[in-house]
Amino acid sequence: MCIKTRKIFVIMSCMLIIVVFTFSAEGSREFIITAHESKQYSPAIHGDAVVWTDNRNENSDIYGLNLSTREEVQITTNPEDQKDPAIYGDIVVWEDNRNENWDIYGADISPPYTLTSFKSRTRTIPFDFSEILWTVSIVLLVYSLGSYIWCVKKFGYTPGRLSPSGIQPKDFRRSTLSTLSYLALAGLFALMGFLSLTDLEQPNGLLFIAYSAFFVLHFIWNKKFPSIRITHDEIIFFETLGRFPTVVKQNAIQKINVQTWTDFPYKAELLLSDGKKIFINFSSIDKKDREDLIQALTQVVS
Repeated sequence: MCIKTRKIFVIMSCMLIIVVFTFSAEGSREFIITAHESKQYSPAIHGDAVVWTDNRNENSDIYGLNLSTREEVQITTNPEDQKDPAIYGDIVVWEDNRNENWDIYGADISPPYTLTSFKSRTRTIPFDFSEILWTVSIVLLVYSLGSYIWCVKKFGYTPGRLSPSGIQPKDFRRSTLSTLSYLALAGLFALMGFLSLTDLEQPNGLLFIAYSAFFVLHFIWNKKFPSIRITHDEIIFFETLGRFPTVVKQNAIQKINVQTWTDFPYKAELLLSDGKKIFINFSSIDKKDREDLIQALTQVVS
C-alpha cells in the first residue's frame, strides 16, 4: 500500500470513528441523579421527573428530582419503609409498610415542591460528546479557511500569467484519486446530514453538514494548488490544507535520488545542503505530470 493510499485510508477510518460517535452522541450523556453516601435504588422516570427509593434517613423513603430545575424533594416522611416507586405525570405511587403490611400509597407532586435539606446535595454532571465534536468541527473549519486564505494571498497566481521574475512557474498536479477522495467524503457527509435533518435530528444533521463543508474546502484547495510548484529559484511543496507549504531554494538542493520499483519511479529523495531530506511520492502526483517532474528535478541539479 503506497503512502498516499495509507493517508486516505487513515482519513476515512477517522471519519468513520467520528460518524459512530456522532450517531451515539445523543446516548452518551451521563449524569448523577444523587450523590448521597447512603443507598439509593429502584429509580423510575416520567417526563422530567425521577423518583427512587432512598435510605439516607436510616429507613426507606421515596425521593424525587425535577431534571429541569434540579430540585430534589422528599416525597415520604413516615418512619416506616416505603419503596419501589412508579411515576406517571405528577402522580407517584409506591409500596408502603406504615400499617405493618405492604399497601399501595400515592402522592401528587405537582409544584411547588418541598425541598429537603441535607449536607450532600444532589449533583448533576452532564457529559455531552456532541459538544466536543462541535468544538472540533468549528476549530477545523476556521483553521482550514484561514490556511486557505493565507495560501491564496501568499502563493496564489493566475495560470498563464508570468511571475515578477518573468518566468512561468511550473505546476505538477495532484493525483485524481487524492483529489476526488475529499469530494467523495464531502458528498457522504452531506448525504448523512440531509438524512439526519429529514429525521428531525437537527444537531447531528448540522454537524454532518459542517464536516461536509470541511472536505469541500479541502477539495477546492486541492484543485487550486498543485502538489509541487517549481519557480525560477524555488521548489514549493503543497502537502495538505492546514500545513504550511515547504519552500526550498533550488541552490540548496545538492542531490536528487529517484527510486524505482520494477523500472517504475515511485519516490524521489532530495538531499539539501543543511543535511535535511525531502521525499516526493510520485503516487501523489498526476500520472501525466510524473515524467515532466522527474525531468524538471533533474534539471535543477544539473
